[in-house]
Amino acid sequence: PETSHTNIARARPDARCFHLTLHALAKSREEDVTERAEHLVQRMEDMAKVDPESPIQPQTTTYNCLMNVYASRKGTYGIGQIAEDLLLGMAERNKDGDFSINPDTLSFNTVLKAWLNSGECAFESACR
Repeated sequence: PETSHTNIARARPDARCFHLTLHALAKSREEDVTERAEHLVQRMEDMAKVDPESPIQPQTTTYNCLMNVYASRKGTYGIGQIAEDLLLGMAERNKDGDFSINPDTLSFNTVLKAWLNSGECAFESACR
């Protein structure tokens, strides 16, 4: 008979577990959170390549959470551009046929938040 210990031993994370971890990282004030978040998303991507049927498939929410980790680093030079590059990568993957990754309103708003929090000016002419 199966016991709760048997079920726990067979438990595997799904994409939601990864997203919740990314959300927690966005709230963290530790120095290395962006590297940890990138590593986590890379791990998801690697797991998806090994098993395309895995419940751990990066999707729009994954990249929105990753962009939010960057956007939450107030005063950090370069975060606006990094978030924007992630957004452009999402659009490119969608254009190439990966319809699980489709930039949405939250994606664009998160990039705006990243630029605002970076303290940089995204458009030189707007800064004058």
